[in-house]
Amino acid sequence: MHQLVFTPSEHGGNQEDVCAVCGHEKSDTKMLEGNLEAERICASCSSFANDFGKNLPQTAYIQLSIGEPEDREPGPIENVLAAFGIGIDLFDQTGNLLGIKASLQSIHRTVLWEINDPEKNWKVPQSNCPTSIRRHYLANKIPSLTFDEMQDDFDRGIQRLGALRMDVDNLGALFQTGFGEGKESNLTISRLSTLSFQLSLFFEGYLKKICEEKQNIYTVYTGGDDLFLIGPWQEMPPLAIRIRDEFAAYTCANPDLSISGGMTFIHGKYPLRQAAQDAGAAEEIAKNLDGKNAFAFLGEAFHWDTFSKLQTMKDRLKKIINDQKGPSSLLQLLIQLDEQKKEAGSKVYGRWLWMGDYQFTRMISQYKKNIPLQQDLKDIFSDIQTSMYENLHFWGKAARWAQLELRSKTERNS
Repeated sequence: MHQLVFTPSEHGGNQEDVCAVCGHEKSDTKMLEGNLEAERICASCSSFANDFGKNLPQTAYIQLSIGEPEDREPGPIENVLAAFGIGIDLFDQTGNLLGIKASLQSIHRTVLWEINDPEKNWKVPQSNCPTSIRRHYLANKIPSLTFDEMQDDFDRGIQRLGALRMDVDNLGALFQTGFGEGKESNLTISRLSTLSFQLSLFFEGYLKKICEEKQNIYTVYTGGDDLFLIGPWQEMPPLAIRIRDEFAAYTCANPDLSISGGMTFIHGKYPLRQAAQDAGAAEEIAKNLDGKNAFAFLGEAFHWDTFSKLQTMKDRLKKIINDQKGPSSLLQLLIQLDEQKKEAGSKVYGRWLWMGDYQFTRMISQYKKNIPLQQDLKDIFSDIQTSMYENLHFWGKAARWAQLELRSKTERNS
């Protein structure tokens, strides 16, 4: 036993055989084409990327074949599925096969998925065995920019992408008690199936259309009752608000059906798996807020109505800086006062009070010749004073948001 445990193996621990995608050491790894960092990819990950991933944007039909299990060489995902008697083929709008043929030799039946609303001139792929056809929406539009190119595509704002995750609140409770409890329950299989289908229709079908209206949104996953999107970070908070509003309209503003989410910042080379975990952690912050129905942004959760007001505050501050040529020091002042109040904890009075009064009064007096700008500064100061500085935190968070969007290329690269 001692020799078995402590004797070095003949093969193992070879960094050159580690797949850059899955991180596992495999003997079938090959060099990634055109990769300057000499990274390698295993046969399984390569099949996901090349056999399926590259062809999905042109795919109109996905054919799932069920038949006899086949013994093939391990590695590519199509060979793994074949061992279980499953084959998958992709077809374009003309009914032609895309990529490799991944179906089985002996097929009992097939399922053909239309992954979009078919056009009149689309040609349905033919099969020689019993086939069922169903529509299964799939957001398969792929932006032309890479992650690195996307984060550099804006003249202003920090050089980051946004990872967004959202899902329905209390879905388990909805399925368990949403139809009533005990003798009062009117739950049937058909009603449960209808509810599940309607939720899937929103997250797979309607969200597909929303995302495809955007030029640079990568739809990593939408389906069931949740989503995971990556895109320019400036576009993600407004997109999250729109999804929430559309979901509320879809459910007729049912108070028992709400959605929460969270966004985190990532850079172009950030691992996708880690991005999903980070965005999931942000989403969990929103889920932990009393009543849920919230969105987490910049490390803090806000109920949707509050977050929408926060966005309005941010836009107002940007207008003051950009359009009215107001002082950029306004943003730093609001952030600084908010930090001072936060550090004071439960104290009611502190330096943020007299410093805020002094700095705002001084700033307002400097713009006597610019009446619209002076009035906007007065309005912000009045809102903070009237609330006894309780609204200061929201103005501070809005100022931080505006600051991130207004940062120039020189500033963000320094």
